[in-house]
Amino acid sequence: MTKSELRTRVQEALNDTTGVHWTTSQIDRALLEAAETLVEETRAIRRSTLVPLMEGASYYYLQALAPDLLFPYRIWTARDERKLTALSLKELDAYHQEWDTVTGDPELWCPLSWDVFVLWPRIANGGNLLRVDYIAWPQDDLGDEDMWDVPEQSQDTLLHYALYDLSLQYYDLDNAQGNLQIFAQQFDAAQSRSGVRKVQAREFGREPFPRLVISSGIR
Repeated sequence: MTKSELRTRVQEALNDTTGVHWTTSQIDRALLEAAETLVEETRAIRRSTLVPLMEGASYYYLQALAPDLLFPYRIWTARDERKLTALSLKELDAYHQEWDTVTGDPELWCPLSWDVFVLWPRIANGGNLLRVDYIAWPQDDLGDEDMWDVPEQSQDTLLHYALYDLSLQYYDLDNAQGNLQIFAQQFDAAQSRSGVRKVQAREFGREPFPRLVISSGIR
């Protein structure tokens, strides 16, 4: 459904098609929050971006790579399409205590914080590109005839979250609770369809640390 169609369904469900109690902007904000909640937990929107490798740089800030980037889940060297191995910071520290001093062709990447990841080794010369595959936030500037990039089966999930949120604003607790229960059921189904697992090693597509093999032989 388009943004306009979703908004109309919300207004009809609230019996407020003329916008007396809830403005268009209130409904749009509720729908966007619903889309963000769904995407964050189900990894529903996946995109890629090319990032220049910067000479001597180890740290890459997510917001500098793409404005809609929620978190990366796979990183490649674009020139030779080589997938970098993902490690935790603890594993990287264990592998090389002075890892920040090493230069060479990147072999690993490591989430450092919610908005920064590390490449190791840091590249001595720029010129190559990274391809970053990432989970994306939904667009917050959709036109009325545009659609959010969420699966069609999850459209009703957005509707019931918005109805829950908007009902709370008028202290309609019964309606809010009913829509929250439906949202929770549909949300669980959307998570199951997405195949998301709360296991970091699988999320990043890597082998556990003891089986790690570094092709460059750097220690």
